[in-house]
Amino acid sequence: MRIDRDLINQAGTKEVSQGIVAIADVVQKLPVHIRVLAAAGFLALLLERLDIPPQDPMTILGNLRAEAEREGRVEFRAIEAYFKDDLAER
Repeated sequence: MRIDRDLINQAGTKEVSQGIVAIADVVQKLPVHIRVLAAAGFLALLLERLDIPPQDPMTILGNLRAEAEREGRVEFRAIEAYFKDDLAER
């Protein structure tokens, strides 16, 4: 299966950050050590199925985060704060 790479490159900060929060909501019920493997496994299997090299979405995500930071958007900062607070409880 293939996906239109232009769609990935044109993804918006808001939609991507909302997706991250949705995934975090699901995996937060798992122990931290299982979360890591579950999230990594999901990503690895998805990328394999879509025939996307792992570095491509990581680069695009890095660009989205940098753009959001330059524009003063808080979506990714909010997610980072969530992880800081959530993992501090462990």
